Amino acid sequence: FCCEKLLAGLVGRGLHSGAQVGGTTAVAQWRRDRLAVEPNQRLLNSMMVPITGQEVTWSALEQALAVAEKEKSQIYGLFALEKEGQKESLITKALETEFVNRCEEAGIAGQFIPEVGSMEQLIYRRARWVDLIVLSPFSASVTSEPEILAGYRQLIKRPPGPILVVPKTWSPMNKMLLAYDDSPMAQGALFAAAYVSKQWGIPLMVLGIASIQMVKTAVLNKARDYLESQQVSAEYIGGMSSKTAAIVNAVEQTGSNLVVLGGDEQPAMLDIVTSSPIIDLIQSADVPLLVCG
Repeated sequence: FCCEKLLAGLVGRGLHSGAQVGGTTAVAQWRRDRLAVEPNQRLLNSMMVPITGQEVTWSALEQALAVAEKEKSQIYGLFALEKEGQKESLITKALETEFVNRCEEAGIAGQFIPEVGSMEQLIYRRARWVDLIVLSPFSASVTSEPEILAGYRQLIKRPPGPILVVPKTWSPMNKMLLAYDDSPMAQGALFAAAYVSKQWGIPLMVLGIASIQMVKTAVLNKARDYLESQQVSAEYIGGMSSKTAAIVNAVEQTGSNLVVLGGDEQPAMLDIVTSSPIIDLIQSADVPLLVCG
Protein backbone atom coordinates (compact mmCIF):
# COMPACT_ATOMS: atom_id res chain seq x y z
CA PHE A 1 0.00 0.00 0.00
CA CYS A 2 2.80 2.42 0.88
CA CYS A 3 4.58 1.73 -2.41
CA GLU A 4 1.33 2.27 -4.27
CA LYS A 5 0.73 5.64 -2.61
CA LEU A 6 4.33 6.65 -3.30
CA LEU A 7 4.10 5.75 -6.98
CA ALA A 8 0.74 7.48 -7.25
CA GLY A 9 2.32 10.61 -5.84
CA LEU A 10 5.20 10.40 -8.28
CA VAL A 11 2.79 9.98 -11.16
CA GLY A 12 0.86 13.04 -10.08
CA ARG A 13 3.96 15.22 -9.76
CA GLY A 14 5.90 13.81 -12.69
CA LEU A 15 3.65 15.31 -15.33
CA HIS A 16 4.72 18.75 -14.19
CA SER A 17 8.30 18.19 -13.10
CA GLY A 18 9.49 15.91 -15.91
CA ALA A 19 11.09 13.57 -13.34
CA GLN A 20 11.58 9.96 -14.38
CA VAL A 21 11.34 6.96 -12.10
CA GLY A 22 11.52 3.43 -13.48
CA GLY A 23 10.49 2.34 -16.97
CA THR A 24 7.25 1.99 -18.83
CA THR A 25 7.37 -1.79 -18.45
CA ALA A 26 7.67 -1.53 -14.66
CA VAL A 27 4.70 0.81 -14.45
CA ALA A 28 2.63 -1.43 -16.74
CA GLN A 29 3.46 -4.43 -14.55
CA TRP A 30 2.45 -2.45 -11.47
CA ARG A 31 -0.93 -1.73 -13.06
CA ARG A 32 -1.41 -5.42 -13.86
CA ASP A 33 -0.54 -6.41 -10.30
CA ARG A 34 -3.05 -3.90 -8.96
CA LEU A 35 -5.72 -5.28 -11.26
CA ALA A 36 -5.08 -8.80 -9.99
CA VAL A 37 -5.29 -7.96 -6.28
CA GLU A 38 -7.60 -4.91 -6.25
CA PRO A 39 -10.35 -5.53 -8.81
CA ASN A 40 -12.44 -2.59 -7.53
CA GLN A 41 -9.62 -0.06 -7.73
CA ARG A 42 -9.93 2.58 -10.43
CA LEU A 43 -6.87 2.40 -12.68
CA LEU A 44 -7.43 5.30 -15.08
CA ASN A 45 -6.93 8.16 -12.67
CA SER A 46 -5.24 10.46 -15.14
CA MET A 47 -5.33 10.89 -18.92
CA MET A 48 -3.42 12.95 -21.45
CA VAL A 49 -4.90 14.40 -24.65
CA PRO A 50 -2.63 16.03 -27.27
CA ILE A 51 -4.11 19.40 -28.23
CA THR A 52 -3.47 20.83 -31.70
CA GLY A 53 -6.49 23.02 -32.30
CA GLN A 54 -7.74 20.87 -35.17
CA GLU A 55 -11.26 19.51 -34.96
CA VAL A 56 -9.98 15.96 -34.39
CA THR A 57 -8.36 17.24 -31.18
CA TRP A 58 -11.74 18.08 -29.73
CA SER A 59 -13.15 14.73 -30.86
CA ALA A 60 -10.42 13.03 -28.84
CA LEU A 61 -11.11 15.27 -25.85
CA GLU A 62 -14.84 14.51 -25.94
CA GLN A 63 -14.06 10.79 -25.94
CA ALA A 64 -11.62 11.30 -23.07
CA LEU A 65 -14.28 13.18 -21.10
CA ALA A 66 -16.61 10.19 -21.48
CA VAL A 67 -13.92 7.91 -20.03
CA ALA A 68 -13.12 10.40 -17.27
CA GLU A 69 -16.76 10.45 -16.20
CA LYS A 70 -16.64 6.68 -15.69
CA GLU A 71 -13.22 6.67 -14.03
CA LYS A 72 -13.36 9.96 -12.09
CA SER A 73 -10.16 10.91 -13.90
CA GLN A 74 -8.24 14.12 -14.37
CA ILE A 75 -7.35 15.14 -17.93
CA TYR A 76 -4.17 16.89 -19.00
CA GLY A 77 -4.21 18.75 -22.31
CA LEU A 78 -0.73 18.72 -23.86
CA PHE A 79 0.11 21.46 -26.34
CA ALA A 80 3.44 21.51 -28.24
CA LEU A 81 5.27 24.83 -28.65
CA GLU A 82 8.16 25.74 -30.94
CA LYS A 83 9.60 28.15 -28.37
CA GLU A 84 9.06 29.20 -24.77
CA GLY A 85 7.69 32.65 -25.65
CA GLN A 86 4.63 31.09 -27.29
CA LYS A 87 3.17 30.15 -23.90
CA GLU A 88 1.56 33.57 -23.69
CA SER A 89 0.47 33.78 -27.34
CA LEU A 90 -3.14 34.36 -28.33
CA ILE A 91 -3.37 30.92 -29.93
CA THR A 92 -2.10 29.17 -26.82
CA LYS A 93 -4.48 31.09 -24.56
CA ALA A 94 -7.43 30.45 -26.90
CA LEU A 95 -6.75 26.70 -26.91
CA GLU A 96 -6.36 26.69 -23.14
CA THR A 97 -9.69 28.48 -22.72
CA GLU A 98 -11.47 26.02 -25.04
CA PHE A 99 -9.92 23.02 -23.27
CA VAL A 100 -10.76 24.28 -19.78
CA ASN A 101 -14.31 25.24 -20.77
CA ARG A 102 -15.03 21.80 -22.23
CA CYS A 103 -13.69 20.08 -19.12
CA GLU A 104 -15.69 22.35 -16.80
CA GLU A 105 -18.89 21.80 -18.78
CA ALA A 106 -18.43 18.05 -18.36
CA GLY A 107 -17.61 18.38 -14.66
CA ILE A 108 -14.13 16.93 -15.16
CA ALA A 109 -10.90 18.28 -13.68
CA GLY A 110 -8.62 19.42 -16.49
CA GLN A 111 -5.25 21.12 -16.78
CA PHE A 112 -3.72 22.60 -19.91
CA ILE A 113 0.06 22.10 -20.27
CA PRO A 114 1.94 24.00 -23.01
CA GLU A 115 5.51 22.74 -23.44
CA VAL A 116 8.34 23.24 -25.93
CA GLY A 117 9.08 20.26 -28.20
CA SER A 118 7.54 18.11 -30.90
CA MET A 119 4.23 16.53 -29.95
CA GLU A 120 5.56 12.99 -30.40
CA GLN A 121 8.56 13.66 -28.14
CA LEU A 122 6.35 15.23 -25.50
CA ILE A 123 3.94 12.30 -25.53
CA TYR A 124 6.76 9.80 -25.03
CA ARG A 125 8.23 11.97 -22.28
CA ARG A 126 4.97 12.30 -20.38
CA ALA A 127 3.41 8.88 -21.08
CA ARG A 128 4.73 7.16 -17.97
CA TRP A 129 3.05 9.72 -15.70
CA VAL A 130 -0.50 9.13 -16.90
CA ASP A 131 -2.68 6.05 -17.07
CA LEU A 132 -4.07 6.60 -20.56
CA ILE A 133 -3.28 8.64 -23.66
CA VAL A 134 -6.28 9.62 -25.79
CA LEU A 135 -5.61 10.92 -29.29
CA SER A 136 -6.96 11.17 -32.80
CA PRO A 137 -4.07 10.61 -35.20
CA PHE A 138 -5.70 12.04 -38.31
CA SER A 139 -4.66 15.11 -40.25
CA ALA A 140 -7.04 17.98 -40.85
CA SER A 141 -7.25 17.32 -44.59
CA VAL A 142 -10.50 15.91 -45.93
CA THR A 143 -9.81 12.81 -48.02
CA SER A 144 -11.68 9.67 -49.00
CA GLU A 145 -9.39 7.66 -46.72
CA PRO A 146 -8.33 8.77 -43.22
CA GLU A 147 -4.80 10.12 -43.36
CA ILE A 148 -2.74 9.24 -40.27
CA LEU A 149 -0.10 11.74 -39.27
CA ALA A 150 3.34 10.24 -39.84
CA GLY A 151 4.60 11.17 -36.39
CA TYR A 152 1.86 9.17 -34.69
CA ARG A 153 2.38 5.92 -36.58
CA GLN A 154 5.27 4.62 -34.48
CA LEU A 155 3.62 5.85 -31.30
CA ILE A 156 0.49 3.83 -32.00
CA LYS A 157 2.22 0.68 -33.24
CA ARG A 158 4.52 0.47 -30.21
CA PRO A 159 2.80 2.54 -27.54
CA PRO A 160 4.66 3.71 -24.42
CA GLY A 161 1.50 2.94 -22.45
CA PRO A 162 -2.21 2.37 -23.12
CA ILE A 163 -3.45 4.58 -25.97
CA LEU A 164 -7.07 5.14 -26.92
CA VAL A 165 -7.04 5.92 -30.65
CA VAL A 166 -10.18 7.86 -31.45
CA PRO A 167 -11.84 8.02 -34.90
CA LYS A 168 -13.39 11.20 -36.21
CA THR A 169 -16.78 10.32 -34.72
CA TRP A 170 -17.71 9.90 -31.05
CA SER A 171 -18.52 6.44 -29.68
CA PRO A 172 -20.58 5.46 -26.60
CA MET A 173 -18.07 2.64 -25.98
CA ASN A 174 -20.68 0.33 -24.48
CA LYS A 175 -19.91 -2.90 -26.36
CA MET A 176 -16.32 -4.13 -26.40
CA LEU A 177 -14.35 -6.51 -28.60
CA LEU A 178 -11.03 -7.94 -27.39
CA ALA A 179 -8.72 -9.11 -30.20
CA TYR A 180 -6.55 -11.77 -28.55
CA ASP A 181 -3.76 -13.85 -30.09
CA ASP A 182 -1.79 -14.81 -26.94
CA SER A 183 1.18 -12.62 -27.92
CA PRO A 184 3.06 -10.82 -25.10
CA MET A 185 1.40 -7.48 -25.89
CA ALA A 186 -2.00 -9.15 -26.08
CA GLN A 187 -1.71 -9.99 -22.39
CA GLY A 188 -1.94 -6.30 -21.54
CA ALA A 189 -5.01 -6.05 -23.74
CA LEU A 190 -6.57 -9.01 -21.91
CA PHE A 191 -5.98 -7.35 -18.52
CA ALA A 192 -7.39 -4.06 -19.78
CA ALA A 193 -10.49 -5.66 -21.30
CA ALA A 194 -11.23 -7.50 -18.06
CA TYR A 195 -10.94 -4.27 -16.10
CA VAL A 196 -13.08 -2.19 -18.48
CA SER A 197 -15.80 -4.82 -18.77
CA LYS A 198 -16.05 -5.27 -15.02
CA GLN A 199 -15.75 -1.62 -13.96
CA TRP A 200 -17.87 -0.08 -16.71
CA GLY A 201 -20.39 -2.90 -16.80
CA ILE A 202 -20.23 -3.41 -20.57
CA PRO A 203 -20.47 -6.70 -22.49
CA LEU A 204 -17.28 -8.27 -23.79
CA MET A 205 -16.71 -10.32 -26.92
CA VAL A 206 -13.37 -12.12 -27.27
CA LEU A 207 -12.03 -12.72 -30.76
CA GLY A 208 -9.39 -15.45 -30.84
CA ILE A 209 -6.97 -14.87 -33.71
CA ALA A 210 -4.96 -17.77 -35.12
CA SER A 211 -4.44 -19.38 -38.51
CA ILE A 212 -4.85 -22.94 -37.20
CA GLN A 213 -8.10 -24.15 -35.59
CA MET A 214 -6.32 -26.03 -32.79
CA VAL A 215 -4.26 -22.97 -31.88
CA LYS A 216 -7.32 -20.73 -32.04
CA THR A 217 -9.10 -22.98 -29.53
CA ALA A 218 -6.11 -22.88 -27.18
CA VAL A 219 -5.92 -19.10 -27.46
CA LEU A 220 -9.59 -18.68 -26.57
CA ASN A 221 -9.28 -21.13 -23.67
CA LYS A 222 -6.40 -19.13 -22.22
CA ALA A 223 -8.40 -15.91 -22.40
CA ARG A 224 -11.42 -17.65 -20.90
CA ASP A 225 -9.40 -19.00 -17.96
CA TYR A 226 -8.16 -15.53 -17.05
CA LEU A 227 -11.50 -13.79 -17.48
CA GLU A 228 -13.31 -16.39 -15.40
CA SER A 229 -10.70 -16.00 -12.66
CA GLN A 230 -11.64 -12.29 -12.60
CA GLN A 231 -15.39 -13.05 -12.61
CA VAL A 232 -15.77 -11.46 -16.03
CA SER A 233 -18.30 -13.01 -18.39
CA ALA A 234 -17.74 -12.91 -22.13
CA GLU A 235 -18.70 -14.44 -25.44
CA TYR A 236 -16.04 -16.09 -27.60
CA ILE A 237 -15.57 -16.25 -31.36
CA GLY A 238 -12.70 -17.24 -33.64
CA GLY A 239 -11.11 -15.47 -36.58
CA MET A 240 -9.28 -17.40 -39.27
CA SER A 241 -8.49 -14.58 -41.71
CA SER A 242 -5.84 -11.90 -41.39
CA LYS A 243 -5.83 -9.99 -38.10
CA THR A 244 -7.20 -6.80 -39.61
CA ALA A 245 -9.92 -8.53 -41.60
CA ALA A 246 -10.92 -10.71 -38.65
CA ILE A 247 -11.33 -7.67 -36.38
CA VAL A 248 -13.23 -5.61 -38.95
CA ASN A 249 -15.58 -8.52 -39.63
CA ALA A 250 -16.13 -9.09 -35.90
CA VAL A 251 -16.87 -5.40 -35.32
CA GLU A 252 -19.48 -5.45 -38.08
CA GLN A 253 -21.06 -8.72 -36.94
CA THR A 254 -21.22 -7.91 -33.22
CA GLY A 255 -21.85 -4.17 -33.36
CA SER A 256 -18.89 -3.53 -31.09
CA ASN A 257 -17.92 0.12 -30.66
CA LEU A 258 -14.65 -0.32 -28.75
CA VAL A 259 -11.78 -2.63 -29.73
CA VAL A 260 -9.02 -3.61 -27.30
CA LEU A 261 -5.80 -5.12 -28.68
CA GLY A 262 -2.07 -5.36 -28.09
CA GLY A 263 0.54 -3.19 -29.78
CA ASP A 264 2.36 -4.19 -32.95
CA GLU A 265 5.07 -6.79 -32.33
CA GLN A 266 6.40 -6.72 -35.88
CA PRO A 267 10.15 -5.88 -35.94
CA ALA A 268 10.68 -2.20 -36.73
CA MET A 269 12.93 -3.05 -39.69
CA LEU A 270 9.95 -4.64 -41.45
CA ASP A 271 7.80 -1.53 -41.21
CA ILE A 272 9.11 -0.20 -44.53
CA VAL A 273 8.17 -3.35 -46.45
CA THR A 274 5.00 -4.59 -44.76
CA SER A 275 1.92 -2.85 -43.44
CA SER A 276 1.00 -2.70 -39.76
CA PRO A 277 -2.23 -4.45 -38.68
CA ILE A 278 -2.97 -1.62 -36.24
CA ILE A 279 -2.51 1.12 -38.82
CA ASP A 280 -4.60 -0.86 -41.31
CA LEU A 281 -7.28 -1.28 -38.65
CA ILE A 282 -7.42 2.43 -37.83
CA GLN A 283 -8.08 3.10 -41.50
CA SER A 284 -10.71 0.34 -41.76
CA ALA A 285 -12.74 0.35 -38.53
CA ASP A 286 -14.51 3.53 -37.46
CA VAL A 287 -14.43 2.69 -33.74
CA PRO A 288 -12.05 3.64 -30.89
CA LEU A 289 -9.07 1.31 -30.43
CA LEU A 290 -7.54 0.78 -27.01
CA VAL A 291 -3.96 -0.24 -27.87
CA CYS A 292 -1.97 -1.76 -25.02
CA GLY A 293 1.84 -1.91 -24.98
